[in-house]
Amino acid sequence: MTIDIITKNDILSLEEKINLIAESFKSNEIKGLGKVYNTKELAVKLRVSTKTINNWRDARIIEFVKIQNTILYTEKAVSDFMASHTIKRKNTIAMRIKALNEEQ
Repeated sequence: MTIDIITKNDILSLEEKINLIAESFKSNEIKGLGKVYNTKELAVKLRVSTKTINNWRDARIIEFVKIQNTILYTEKAVSDFMASHTIKRKNTIAMRIKALNEEQ
């Protein structure tokens, strides 16, 4: 049986690595993920309040990444969210009449 001892230096090294990852997320561009947004940036982009974004996140309506206390949203998550909440327009009477005239 081996016993591994974690030292204070090990923890600091791990914390530095986590901070580097968090900083790369904060740079708004991550290889392979594209642009990322924090809650405030996403609220501005979608023209809603930060509370609305938080509610969506809490209800798991929009995907997010959490590193330590930093919450981020990828461009893909935002695109998927927008696609799943797109409402198609209805056929209007004018469009139906136009379609009928084209058939004749």
